[in-house]
Amino acid sequence: MLAPALFVLLALAAAGCLLLMLAQVRQAAAMKGEQVLVGLTKEDLGADPPRVSVVIPARDEERNIGACLETVLSWDYPDFEVLVVDDSSSDRTPEIVAEFARRDPRIRPIELAQLSDLEDRAEFRAGKSYVLHHAAREASGEWLLFIDADTRQRPDGLWRAMAFARRYDLQAFSSSGVYPNPTLLGDLLESSILIATFLAVPLRQTNDPEARGLGWANGQFVLLRRDAYEGIGGHAALKPFAFDDMSMARLIKANGLAYRFLPGGALFDCINYVGLDEAHVGWSRLVACGTPYLGVGRGFFFVTMLACLLLGVAPFVIAPLALSGLAGEFVLQVGGVGVSLRALAIAVPCWVILIQALNRAAMKVPVWRALLVPLAALLVLRSVWAGYRIRYGGGSVVWRGRTIVPDDPSLVAGIVAARGGPLQDREGSGGGLAQLGRGEE
Repeated sequence: MLAPALFVLLALAAAGCLLLMLAQVRQAAAMKGEQVLVGLTKEDLGADPPRVSVVIPARDEERNIGACLETVLSWDYPDFEVLVVDDSSSDRTPEIVAEFARRDPRIRPIELAQLSDLEDRAEFRAGKSYVLHHAAREASGEWLLFIDADTRQRPDGLWRAMAFARRYDLQAFSSSGVYPNPTLLGDLLESSILIATFLAVPLRQTNDPEARGLGWANGQFVLLRRDAYEGIGGHAALKPFAFDDMSMARLIKANGLAYRFLPGGALFDCINYVGLDEAHVGWSRLVACGTPYLGVGRGFFFVTMLACLLLGVAPFVIAPLALSGLAGEFVLQVGGVGVSLRALAIAVPCWVILIQALNRAAMKVPVWRALLVPLAALLVLRSVWAGYRIRYGGGSVVWRGRTIVPDDPSLVAGIVAARGGPLQDREGSGGGLAQLGRGEE
């Protein structure tokens, strides 16, 4: 009786592999913008590129800020300034920024305490939104680019982002990057949970101007035309929200701005977390607080955890039993062809490893670690379960000394309504977005 049961489990795992591949192909079909981004040339940037103000919030970032600024200064773009806003750092972050500022006048250190007309920080649920709100008021550029201090920017990143925005008459743009983790366990968790997140993001709706109720952005790289940013209220409109990037994306979409998010843009590298503990807490936070903006509920958590067990663990537990003969023999006749338990015990784990290897290659992380699928699946299961408890158990997560509770994204609609209706209806914009959002796809 054991052999037939194991056969059914492996058959279900094989079906799950097929569904996973189909879901990934469907998502990839919605990623036309990435192909356009890679194919851009400097001519696409056009004459007289606009000035860009780059805003970097920094709180205890001595581990990252120097490398970040080095790569920002390597940008092949003619006109930009860099505003580094120190948020009460207790380490050497201000000193490192000051050293860079002495070397290059494009870098402007900003201390919040020196600014006038500061609003009450307690009004902002996210300290980052508070910092970005005040920093943006000091910027001089026609465009604002918000990036994080733990990113490593690529030399062509800014001009490609701006050329993409100008080509399609966008008012806002966001990109993801490449995410290596310097430790084995941290990498296994991040690379695998990124797959689940990627599959959950409704890319077509996120990039559809008509789907104003769905938006997604990556706070590590958000580019906005300044007049559009100010027209929707900027970060001051995000006071009720703990997650600045997802709420900003929702606000952008609700206001009808011409917008595009490229999950495979790869305009920068970023070590999100160092080690398993950081990655677990960070991703538990992201899963708990990000899923409300995706329009997904408990089903996402249960499906993801079931997939971890069915695809990532079960085939590798069953295989030794089947191949050793301990589970007995079983052969199913399909159309006159016999499919044995032993054959499935070999084929399904290999298929799972192949899928993981292809994903890891696409994410530019070590491919050989696909052999550790069972361990990766258990790590993802742990973090997703922790995220579920935070979101549905009335819990919270402490991140960098601050307690975070998941947002209620439905509040954004109220903010938009209070401002007098969608900005798109009042001003008009984004003539090229229909070509990008629907015509190319």
